[in-house]
Amino acid sequence: MEYYVKSVISIIESNYHKLTSAEKTVADFFIHNNQNTDFSSSHIAELLYTSKATLSRFAKKIGYRGYQEFIYQYENTFEEKEEKITGNTKIVLNAYQEVLNKTLSRFLKEEIHIIGASRTDSGVHSFGNVAVFDSETTIPPEKLCFALNPQLPEDIRIVSSEQVPGDFHPRYCDTRKTYEYHIQNGKIPLPTERFYSHLVIFPLNIQAMQEASQYLVGTHDFKSFCAAKTQAQTTVRTVTGIEVEAHPLSEGEYPSKKVIIRVTGEGFLYNMVRIISGTLIKVGLGVYPPEHVKQILEACDRSQAGETVPAKGLFLKKIEYL
Repeated sequence: MEYYVKSVISIIESNYHKLTSAEKTVADFFIHNNQNTDFSSSHIAELLYTSKATLSRFAKKIGYRGYQEFIYQYENTFEEKEEKITGNTKIVLNAYQEVLNKTLSRFLKEEIHIIGASRTDSGVHSFGNVAVFDSETTIPPEKLCFALNPQLPEDIRIVSSEQVPGDFHPRYCDTRKTYEYHIQNGKIPLPTERFYSHLVIFPLNIQAMQEASQYLVGTHDFKSFCAAKTQAQTTVRTVTGIEVEAHPLSEGEYPSKKVIIRVTGEGFLYNMVRIISGTLIKVGLGVYPPEHVKQILEACDRSQAGETVPAKGLFLKKIEYL
């Protein structure tokens, strides 16, 4: 998925503001297409009610020598897309974007294609995702969220809306992201937490988890903390802060507490926060001491770290644009 996004789609999106209306129609097709079809200039021109010359101008504006060179790269990375954007990640990505695109298009009475800042796997929650779209609407930007929310399903809400510069891109501007991993620490599973927390029945040592987490703050090679088959070109990332805190959830004979692992950084590898959380849970359970996390980090070996904890406990908390 990383290769697909960076090699072709990001090129289209980063040059989107340079395109004419007709060329944006072409760009939208290639950004959102998910079918391996006939990409010849004659077929695509007929499909999009445009000309071969428009296809050629589109390809040149985004940095290719012509449509033939562009489509060669696109077809190659389309195979990557089909191979790697599969399963739950593809379902979730398509589902929420499709809902927003359809709702916005119907409400604004124009075709809308959003560009989201962050992708999430099935079961992962988001409080702070960011999306951008172009529109001719006369509705004041800050009022759009109030107008759109009644049109959306109950599990999606727009918390604010504003106008941004034409060259703003939610994925390729410098950002700092904060994720939280939520744990219910108690013997009795709480029904209200079943979709939003990972259950750990044995007591966790919060102080030990906090101490261990500080070995991960800074710029490091996080190869031990990413999926073994990652497509990332480098596993070096910068984590600017990690906090571990606990709050009471329930009282009684078998009390529970909510443990939150909060991780902030400039970029994350696939499953990185979930593996960090799984490792800190092991520290909290006394499987190994806090200082052992430093050895895990230096080993650059995925097998040395803790398990990849379930997706349901992970929240994208916020995205800050620097």
